[in-house]
Amino acid sequence: MNRAKPLLSACIIARDEAATLPRCIASLQGLCDEIRVLDTGSRDATIDVAQSLGALVETDTSCNGDDGLIVDFAQARNTCLRLARGSWILQIDADEVLRSGHRALCEVMRRDDADVLGITLSNESTAWVGTRFFRASAARGYIGRVHERLDFQGRYVAARDIVIENHPDKTGKESSPARNLRLLRMGLEENPRDSRSWFYLGNEHRRVHAFDAAIEAYRTCIQVARPGAASAFHSRYYLAVCQFLSDRYHEALQAVDAAIATDSRYAEGHCLRGDIHLMLDDEQAATADYELALRCGAPPADALFAVDPQCYGSYPATRLQRLAAAQPIQGAKTP
Repeated sequence: MNRAKPLLSACIIARDEAATLPRCIASLQGLCDEIRVLDTGSRDATIDVAQSLGALVETDTSCNGDDGLIVDFAQARNTCLRLARGSWILQIDADEVLRSGHRALCEVMRRDDADVLGITLSNESTAWVGTRFFRASAARGYIGRVHERLDFQGRYVAARDIVIENHPDKTGKESSPARNLRLLRMGLEENPRDSRSWFYLGNEHRRVHAFDAAIEAYRTCIQVARPGAASAFHSRYYLAVCQFLSDRYHEALQAVDAAIATDSRYAEGHCLRGDIHLMLDDEQAATADYELALRCGAPPADALFAVDPQCYGSYPATRLQRLAAAQPIQGAKTP
């Protein structure tokens, strides 16, 4: 049996990321045996910077449209994946850094008891889980023009102590919302029953406070989704959020009830229902909801979408303290 350390490849797709690549690659030092960068049409010094940092660089613009804008992230990721020589793959973006978990990743390769890891991805305000570390032989490839996901086989393990942080620099680039909306609409033209795309379309509209459009997208997601879909809770929860922020409190209450019925482990649902009950002048029901939120303790271990850590502690605790003291509560949480 060969007990040598398996070869680990980092796979990065990049475009106009000369400013962010150095910190990304620096965060991988001592961990990866090779760094593969696929450039998709940079106009800056991305290629020169990557090569100067020891990365192996290839260029492929076939993932772009006639206007030069990217049309298929999965295609780019699959091309980069095929270039990698490693038996293990770490997929990381040029504007991200591996913040923690270097030793844990080495342990996973040494123990050989998992094929795919779900690790924590975070930005300034939220955290979620993504399949960014995996055995090359377990990967069937990426799927989706945007918010692409890895299709895989084998043993999946969640490892939340491994953290990749996002620190984007969009200077001179197409904004993420504009790009995501463009690609999601392209995908839905091809497959109008893709619940995953409808869910992400709702998220994009919600982030810019286009609540009517977001509500329509979430409702369509719920309608076309298969039983047990990963978005089952969050599509209903975010539908309720948009209705709440549009002052449609009774509709929001129905939607959040449906979300909690789908999965009561998420404290976000109980906190939102508490806020709705406060707006409906039902402090007794709100108190019960915030208590349920505290009982959740921690986000579900299998949570795939963003969670709000405050909902599992400080937010409902503060609401309960003010209710117990009969203090006025100004506003409500807006997830």
